[in-house]
Amino acid sequence: MLVIALGFFIPFMTYKRYKKKQRTGDLQDYAKKNSYEFYENPDKKTIDLFLDFFSMKLISTEPPFNFLDPIDNCQPKIITTQRVVQTGNGSSTYHTQVFLFKLRKELPNFFIKKKNLIEKLFSNANARRLIKYLGAKNQRNYSFNKNKNFPKANYYCFTDNDDLDYLLSNKFINLLNQGLEKGKKQINIESNQKNIIFYVYNKRHTQEDMNYYINLFNACNEALSQ
Repeated sequence: MLVIALGFFIPFMTYKRYKKKQRTGDLQDYAKKNSYEFYENPDKKTIDLFLDFFSMKLISTEPPFNFLDPIDNCQPKIITTQRVVQTGNGSSTYHTQVFLFKLRKELPNFFIKKKNLIEKLFSNANARRLIKYLGAKNQRNYSFNKNKNFPKANYYCFTDNDDLDYLLSNKFINLLNQGLEKGKKQINIESNQKNIIFYVYNKRHTQEDMNYYINLFNACNEALSQ
């Protein structure tokens, strides 16, 4: 039995090391082509910059890694999180690339979260559970005015602010709706008043997709500033 187990384990670990090395090489290549500095193991200051967002609890159980630091400050900082989930046969690891931008104007704390199937079916109960899990005591599930056309069937919006209707532009809300209409992957967005992060759950992107999402997130950030 031990021999059989080793026969499966050794090839698996070899493949895992190969994929990690391949991913590192892809990000180093992306950094050279797009004016970034690459750090496989970022320092504590960098990690803390990202962990300042409370939604990181949903996507990060281990220290983030593979940090891309832009030479041009107009571009986002990009890091990869890892979430380890215990299963009956061991564990599974999920990675998410997180894009951090400086806010172009002052905005309150808010977290716009993609709803999964269960959350769509039991929206209010899961909203309360999420607020408790995230430790966001002052946050609530915000209800937009009907004329705002926020896609509440597909997204939560948690905030401690009472005037989000007036602070989030119609152009930004339209971008969320356009993504749903075109069948694009739903994004998650959080502001901590100083910076803003964007990410797609459990998704690491190809170089081409990274450029696509940077352009999309830039458009969202610009729309928020209007």
